Amino acid sequence: MSGSTRIATGSGRPLSRPAENLDPYRLAAQTQVINVVAMVAAKVGGEAARERDRQRILSEMTRREFGDHA
Repeated sequence: MSGSTRIATGSGRPLSRPAENLDPYRLAAQTQVINVVAMVAAKVGGEAARERDRQRILSEMTRREFGDHA
């Protein structure tokens, strides 16, 4: 990482902090946190997409089985 690293605060405002001012352990911890957050976000996004697909397929099956007014 070069330049500045953006860190989200509890209030939703980003906090910019130059990455070169972080000690190696803090930088490694911050990188791990960012990776975990990205993985969780990807998983939640995938689950949401599967739920939308499930709802769409169920709706299509219901419409085919019982007609448009079911």
